[in-house]
Amino acid sequence: MPTKTKKHLVVYQENVQQIHLEDEDGRGLEEYSKSLSKFMSLNTISILKLSKSFLIARPSKICSILVEEEHFEEEPIPEKLTPIPVRKRKKRVKKEEMDIITDVVK
Repeated sequence: MPTKTKKHLVVYQENVQQIHLEDEDGRGLEEYSKSLSKFMSLNTISILKLSKSFLIARPSKICSILVEEEHFEEEPIPEKLTPIPVRKRKKRVKKEEMDIITDVVK
């Protein structure tokens, strides 16, 4: 099974609670951390785009970012099962087995 990586980020800010984020980025930890350091060097309010979310922040107010990497095996996608049509057999009834109703009640 192929393995994927997930990054767990904890953003520490001045006098504010931590922000916990996740990113499914295939880059190595070193390359990923270098791109985050470029983000932290910005002076204006900036947008950090992650795989499933965005963080709008003022990088000058961020003290540090902890990045942890997790490797996991990707779940295989099950193949779609094609239903096989089932033909119902028709039962033949012999004339001797049939009751013929001649009286009709109104």
